[in-house]
Formats: sequence, C-alpha cells, structure tokens
Amino acid sequence: MEDLYAMHDDDLERALKYLYRSSIGHFVLDSPEKIALDHAKAIEIILGAVSNKDSFEQKLQETKQKLNLTDEEVESLKELWRVRSEYGDIAHPSRFDQAERYPNQFPLPSNSATHPMPSLSIAANVCLKYFGYRRRLFHIDIDEPHTYTSASGERKSSEGRFAIVNDHIETNHLSFYAKCNKQQLIPKLKAAFAGYQKIEESDIEDFSLASGCKRATILIKQTVDGRTRADTASHVEGESQ
Repeated sequence: MEDLYAMHDDDLERALKYLYRSSIGHFVLDSPEKIALDHAKAIEIILGAVSNKDSFEQKLQETKQKLNLTDEEVESLKELWRVRSEYGDIAHPSRFDQAERYPNQFPLPSNSATHPMPSLSIAANVCLKYFGYRRRLFHIDIDEPHTYTSASGERKSSEGRFAIVNDHIETNHLSFYAKCNKQQLIPKLKAAFAGYQKIEESDIEDFSLASGCKRATILIKQTVDGRTRADTASHVEGESQ
C-alpha cells in the first residue's frame, strides 16, 4: 500500500476512482448498468494508458503482452466488452434499445441487467498489473547540457547527468542532459541510466527514443518477487528540477 500511495500516475488514479465507485455502487443504490460501466471504464483507462492502438482488440493484445495478462483475464475482458457494447449500454445505446429512452443522468435497470456480467474483480487485477508495469517504466526528457555553479563555487557541466522532474506529481519522470546525436546518445543514455539506478544494462527490458531525440522511454526488468531491479538496489539521488 505504501508503494501504491507513492505512485503518481494520472491514469492509475482515474482508473482507481472508477473502480472504487463500481465497488460501492450497490450500497449507494447505483443501477446495475452504472456499476458495470464504472467497472468497464476503469479497464478502458488502463488499456488506453498502455496502448495507442485504435481498436479494443488491438489495445487488449498489446496490453496482454506488456502487463502479462493471463488468457483467462483476456477472455473475461473480451466478455465484459461484449456485454458493455451489445446489451443496454446507457452510455452508448444501440438502436431501438429500451435503455435509450432513459436519460443518461438517471440510469435505470434495462435489459443489460438480465445478462450475466463477468466477474467485477477483473478491473482490480488489471489495475494491480498496470501498477507493477508503471513502476518499472521511466520517461526521460533529453535536454541540452548547461553549466552551473556548484555549492563549492565550482563551475560544472550538466552533461551526462540526470535530474528528477516533478516527483511530487509524476513517478519515474527524469531529465537527462546530452547533445542530440542519436548514435552516441543511445549507448550513453543506457549506460548512464544503469549507473544512476544501480543496475546492469542487461536489466533494461525495453528502450525507445522518440524522433528528434527529445524523449526516451526505458522499461526495467521485473524480478521474481515482482519488484523492479531498481527496487533491489540503493537509489542514487538526482537533482530536483
């Protein structure tokens, strides 16, 4: 729970709000549609955060790979999406559906309530797996080096150094100071990041560099117990930005 509270990720926070509302829906007299839609919305937010693909099926396949979803979880998500899309979805009613005669702000039980819904615990599983994935993912801005004066009055260059960016509202957002030379930047950044996180370069599972050398994304491998490689090493403090 401490690690979850320390995580600052807008998508995860939004998904958890919908998940919480879905979990208490029965007790606050929400309709079956409202409970199911809040549950589905939590999952949609996570899928959108993980994948930029267009269709639900494409997003789901990419999310399965990145979050290590089981085949059973994937089938449950497909069934949830089918029920959400085809049966009395008040948010997106089908033609001649009886639900379309009810105003959205007052959702009433419709024909969707008569159809069995997948387990409403699936969103919690997806959120937890996204949390594990997100804590291993680092977004790194590439900035031009500059000179600065140290506490001792010595002039130094920021070349090859990291800075923490907005750590009170963003998790794992860093800035790295280097000149934009793609061939030199990639090995330099990987080596510097491994040293900064006290890990081996082989512990980097995935690396991508955006065009223009403005932003990089690094994914750290997961250990057997579910923690990241960086969790098992002593963290090196960076400069706050």
